[in-house]
Amino acid sequence: PLDKSKVITMHVTTSIEEKKLELQKAVVDGYNIILIPRPWPKDPQKHFMPSEVAFYLKKNGFDTSKIPVHVFESLTNEKERTFTGNVQELEEKEFSDLSIMVIRQTKPESYINF
Repeated sequence: PLDKSKVITMHVTTSIEEKKLELQKAVVDGYNIILIPRPWPKDPQKHFMPSEVAFYLKKNGFDTSKIPVHVFESLTNEKERTFTGNVQELEEKEFSDLSIMVIRQTKPESYINF
């Protein structure tokens, strides 16, 4: 459900430090997170793709082996690929700049149950 989800985009040209804090809070609060990472091949300091997200969360005290994640890459074209695992497994993995991460922390529910 969208009320149990946060959409966070890192795909901006300004600082993402506040967005990183928003990401941490969303993980702590147990939200599902739809995260648009930040490709920046010419400046590694600004690059914040799935691997960097994994290292960032680990550095900030999260047990990334227990955070389930999906990475959807190049959706709707011939290079489409899906990764399913945990955030720790993203360390050192490369994904294209056409990637979206989904951190799933709640179970799917139907509106019929409410």
